[in-house]
Amino acid sequence: PPSDKAREQALGYARDYFNSNGIVGWHDALVPIGGGEAGQSIPPGVPETYATMAKNGTLKGHVRLALAWDAKRGVEQVADLVAAADKLSAAGVSAKSVKFLLDGVPAQRTAALIEPYSDMPNFKGDLHIEPAVLKDAVTRLDGEGFQVHIHAIGDQAVRTALDAFTQARG
Repeated sequence: PPSDKAREQALGYARDYFNSNGIVGWHDALVPIGGGEAGQSIPPGVPETYATMAKNGTLKGHVRLALAWDAKRGVEQVADLVAAADKLSAAGVSAKSVKFLLDGVPAQRTAALIEPYSDMPNFKGDLHIEPAVLKDAVTRLDGEGFQVHIHAIGDQAVRTALDAFTQARG
């Protein structure tokens, strides 16, 4: 993984590019709190880099982070997400969003569908998170004041996401 200094330089480069184009705020849409746990290639330490730069005055942007939901874990991680958001808030970084990756994309046949793919009559794709876990997690996060983001492309994934929102607000 990149060093702390390399992460700060990379974020500084992005900040400078944004600022040079008049962009003074951005949303980082998938930030793992434990280092790549969402199955992504995101290096560990990203939240700490934002916090360090906010504390030392070099962030120079209005930033909102969406913390990544780890599909390999269950609702016990809600406490970790709350703690991470509180720690980031104390450093001056807003992180009251959580992003779920519920399915993939149609081109790779990883989107979760209600009916099978036309060229794969026995395959509908898969949800990355069990519906009951998603409903419980969304309800708990909503209760903690988090904004929930869900990547849902296939119609089954969209339906599952909407069911979770309905339960949370029901």
